[in-house]
Amino acid sequence: MVGNEILNELIEITNSLDATTESLIGLQENAKYEDAIKKIDIDLYLELPIQELSKLANRLAQISNELSK
Repeated sequence: MVGNEILNELIEITNSLDATTESLIGLQENAKYEDAIKKIDIDLYLELPIQELSKLANRLAQISNELSK
């Protein structure tokens, strides 16, 4: 039973990380078109966090898959 609870929690975290990553990507794309924001490099500020969130989501998915076997 504890294993199922952990698996469900990992799945929830993975889904949340995926959603957060998608939100950041959307913000990044929208910000590129804002006149006030064009002066800064949006990619510089958002690219690494997006990559990290994606990496974490992938790792959690791998762990979830291993636990479900």
